[in-house]
Amino acid sequence: MTVYKKKSFSDFFFLGVMKYKEKREDLADLLKPVIHGLGYAAADISLRRARGLLEIHLVLAKRGGVSLNDCALVHSTVLPQLEMEYPDTDIRLEVSSPGIHRNIKTADEFPAYLGMALSILPAHSNDWVRGTLQEVKDEGLMMKIDEQIISFDLDEIRKARLESMEEAVE
Repeated sequence: MTVYKKKSFSDFFFLGVMKYKEKREDLADLLKPVIHGLGYAAADISLRRARGLLEIHLVLAKRGGVSLNDCALVHSTVLPQLEMEYPDTDIRLEVSSPGIHRNIKTADEFPAYLGMALSILPAHSNDWVRGTLQEVKDEGLMMKIDEQIISFDLDEIRKARLESMEEAVE
């Protein structure tokens, strides 16, 4: 006699999350070299399935800002690649700039903003600290604040946001 285990909602939820993460990482591996080759940084790549579509959202970063023409260039370069990678899938690709005062959601976004003005809310303070992002490492980042280089461990940062796409003026 064969006994089948009934799948619970959590089993399906877990499998769905694992597939999503795997595809997002694969997508990032596919797109980041292309985006970098065009002279941009991929600040964020997200995807979701909705109404039979694969919706992909790319957030670009570049010193001096990202224009509508920049978004159009990346869109026209990346979309054919996505259509080859996912031939049986309808794809909606959205490409945008991070906007002014973008909240930085993950540590993976910091490298896209090297040389730009950021505000950091340290864990040990209630005051935002503004400076220029100088260097990003696995464990933290270094910012130029009032002519001094100050390092922050990533776990010391409660919040961070981009202040401007322009290079910071000290």
